[in-house]
Amino acid sequence: MIRGFPTRLLLLILAAGFSAAQATTRLDGNWWASVSKSEQTGFVSGYIDCSDAEVPHTDFPQPFETFRRNISEYYQGNPSARDQSVGEIFMQVAGNLKKPPASPEKSETASPHEIPEVWTPSEFFNGQYWAQADDEEKLGHIEGYLWCHEHRAKRRTGVFSKSAVKYRQMINNWYFDDPTGDRMGRPISKVLYLFQDHARASKPHNQPPT
Repeated sequence: MIRGFPTRLLLLILAAGFSAAQATTRLDGNWWASVSKSEQTGFVSGYIDCSDAEVPHTDFPQPFETFRRNISEYYQGNPSARDQSVGEIFMQVAGNLKKPPASPEKSETASPHEIPEVWTPSEFFNGQYWAQADDEEKLGHIEGYLWCHEHRAKRRTGVFSKSAVKYRQMINNWYFDDPTGDRMGRPISKVLYLFQDHARASKPHNQPPT
């Protein structure tokens, strides 16, 4: 028992270090180049979701693919910017894109990534959107949302210390473990906040220890 203790302690330290490395992944140009287009698209959608839910006076009228492509082109044309975060580059390229002209007819077969002219997060980024996204896009959505939440001025508070993979699993379970299907209209942003960190309630000073 005593001889085995250092080995167990070492394993715990290594596991903690691995978790910390996951939590501190730099979402920069190197990361962007290493992930799939689906995860990149998810990052864009998650960032937009956060901006509309938490950041006042933001507007992103272009399709997700336009933003994703422009971010990739920016990194390719500016190799020295690869250490800059994707969120910062996203704001730069978004500022250079003008609002597209309104289409005279609304297509019934429009891509789910083409945001309608008039919309709210609860109408678009909800369980229906989540169900259509693949696992990589869902992961990117959480990564983009949490980056925006951490780095942009926001009107909502919340601490999210778990990994994006863990939040993806928790949101999946919440939406799909509902046999009635009533949860599918709930915005992703509100579901995510169900899993924010909660501080432990302190015991009253006069309460005896248990």
